[in-house]
Amino acid sequence: VSAQEIQQIYPEIVSTDSDGYLSVAYDKLSVIALKAVDELSDINDRQQKEINNLNSKINDLNDQLEAIKNILNEKGIL
Repeated sequence: VSAQEIQQIYPEIVSTDSDGYLSVAYDKLSVIALKAVDELSDINDRQQKEINNLNSKINDLNDQLEAIKNILNEKGIL
C-alpha cells in the first residue's frame, strides 16, 4: 500500500517532508488496523448469532414438517 493510498483514507497519519515525499506514521497505522480487526470481529459475532438463529428456525420448521408428514401418513394421505 502506498502513502498516497493511505493518505486518501487516513490523511492524519501521512506527512510530507520538505522535498515533497510522503511518509506514513506506521505506529498509528497499526492502531487503525487493530480497530478494524475489532470491528470485523464484532460483525462476525453478530452474523454468527444470526446464522445460529436462522438454523434454529430451520430446525423448528423441519420438525413441524415431519409432524405434518406423520399425520398425513397416519391418515393414509401420503
